[in-house]
Amino acid sequence: MKFIQSVIGVFLGTIVLVAGVSGIAYLMLRDLITPPERPVFANEPDPQQEAEIIPAPPAVPYDAVVIYENGLLLRDRPAQDATTLVALEFREAVEILEFSDDQKWQRVRAKLDNQEGWVSAGNTQRAE
Repeated sequence: MKFIQSVIGVFLGTIVLVAGVSGIAYLMLRDLITPPERPVFANEPDPQQEAEIIPAPPAVPYDAVVIYENGLLLRDRPAQDATTLVALEFREAVEILEFSDDQKWQRVRAKLDNQEGWVSAGNTQRAE
């Protein structure tokens, strides 16, 4: 009978010891696994305010050239489904007249034939 009590005691002691070591290991490793919060520095802009800032378009009008290698489609209004008026060639000289409210389109005048229309913004560069 004493032998069975000893075996049960060793077995229960081992279970308690393993459970205790496992619990302590979990508590220690949990802190190592989760990454810390990202620090915020005093000179760092607030990401919510940064998203709201829309850069002002450059003063218009100004001379520019087409920098998109395939050329640009001059459209009658600032939309992808607008009617194409003419195709502007790569490095063709244009005059930027205005920007659309959402800054995604530029109203331009082609220097060759004075044709006016809209092109997708970001595909022209100020002429030097």
